[in-house]
Amino acid sequence: MVTNYGELVVKQNHCEDTVKVLHGRVADLELPEKVDGIVCNWMGHSLLWKSEILEVLEARDRWLKKNGFIRDARYG
Repeated sequence: MVTNYGELVVKQNHCEDTVKVLHGRVADLELPEKVDGIVCNWMGHSLLWKSEILEVLEARDRWLKKNGFIRDARYG
C-alpha cells in the first residue's frame, strides 16, 4: 500500500514532525489546515471513473496551499 511505503520513507528521513501520511479517500479527509502537497493514487482511477478527477480537484481547492503540488503516487 502506498501509505505504508510513505510512512516508512517519512520515518527513515526523520520527518515525522513535518510530514503527515493519511490514508483514505481524499473527499472524506478532514484536515486542520491547508497543506503543501497531496500525493494520491488518482490517475489510474480517473481513467475509469470520472468522479475521481472531480474529487482530486475538490481536494486541491479545499486543502492545497497556493503554489502547492499534487502528485500521483505511481507516476510522480
